[in-house]
Amino acid sequence: MITKDQISQEITRVQSDYFAMNTGQKFPFDIELLIESYGIDIVPTANLERDFAVDAVLSADFTTIYCDLERYMDRKYDTRMRFSLAHELAHIRLHKNHFYAQFENVEITSSSIHDHHYGIDDSKRKQLEYEAHSFAGQLLVPTVRLRAEAAQLILNNIDMLYESNLGVNRILAGMINKIANAFGVSTDVIEKRITNEKIAEYLELDVNSPLNQVQKPELLTRLSKFSNINFVHYN
Repeated sequence: MITKDQISQEITRVQSDYFAMNTGQKFPFDIELLIESYGIDIVPTANLERDFAVDAVLSADFTTIYCDLERYMDRKYDTRMRFSLAHELAHIRLHKNHFYAQFENVEITSSSIHDHHYGIDDSKRKQLEYEAHSFAGQLLVPTVRLRAEAAQLILNNIDMLYESNLGVNRILAGMINKIANAFGVSTDVIEKRITNEKIAEYLELDVNSPLNQVQKPELLTRLSKFSNINFVHYN
């Protein structure tokens, strides 16, 4: 089992690699550029999802990520495919020396797909998948940047929100689509990240109380100290 701290440390290393590259627009996170910078091939493969019920799968020698061709080419699956690629990168960074090292390099067949996903103890497989999901979510939606975005969006709409009497949780829920678009992930990912990171509490806001329970100058001061990372511009 890999601890949360170990996952966070590995994410920090990967993010450092990413931000060291001259990528221009930093977000949404260019997961393909990052993966390829590690010498890992991304190979779109026809009928992967249809035949094996997976969007992406890692080769046993950790040199290739196969992804479903149809979904890779279809823009409506962009967020899902990005997360799937980040998920497979997580297996490389976290699990290469653990449970997957037993597999020899094999071609994409029913047997190999089965081995990768179901050929280990079920409880261990579930733990691996949980760790990879956690890694992917944190990589694509870094905690500090998520806090900054939430704070900045509230600031951008402070007058309207201050008079709305909406609880902070409802306010954040209404911003999920914008935040998801900024990071290039699904709304489900953002919902989980906001919940897991306790964004409202971190912003020193009562999750169930309206913003106007705090004096406006104090509220502006609180939010401003968290919104000083300017990395995404909304239309």
